Amino acid sequence: TRAGTRLRYNLDLLRNRLTEPAGMAPGPFFCEMKAFREFYRIQMRNLERLGSTMFLGLIMLGDGEPEGMDTVIYEGAMAALLEILRKNLRRGDIVTRCDEYAVALLLPTVNYQSGTMVMERIEHVFYTAYPRERVPFHARITPLGGEK
Repeated sequence: TRAGTRLRYNLDLLRNRLTEPAGMAPGPFFCEMKAFREFYRIQMRNLERLGSTMFLGLIMLGDGEPEGMDTVIYEGAMAALLEILRKNLRRGDIVTRCDEYAVALLLPTVNYQSGTMVMERIEHVFYTAYPRERVPFHARITPLGGEK
């Protein structure tokens, strides 16, 4: 029918508009906290429906005491951390800055062991650029959904 043909044509147009352009950079999706919250909610609905698991990660630079921190060093460290995440996380992972010195991650395609390994790898690469005595690095992951 004409309606079926038009619907299929419009669906194809919509899919083409939504598809990422060829050659998009690999790596995670970076977004603002508001969008991250929406992705989190959508993922949680899917986890409930499918009974699967994903992981929420948090990386914090420093010891949570902004006073006494050298702003220039920490801003450089955060820029380096974001670049490290871009190079070391996969497509499908989602990243947002929580605050000045903290980053949250949604890791939908890992189990606890591989998620822990991802965080350890990021920590290792970070400490290669910023030795421990200059910028403390703290990271944790927690399961969301079926796996506890």
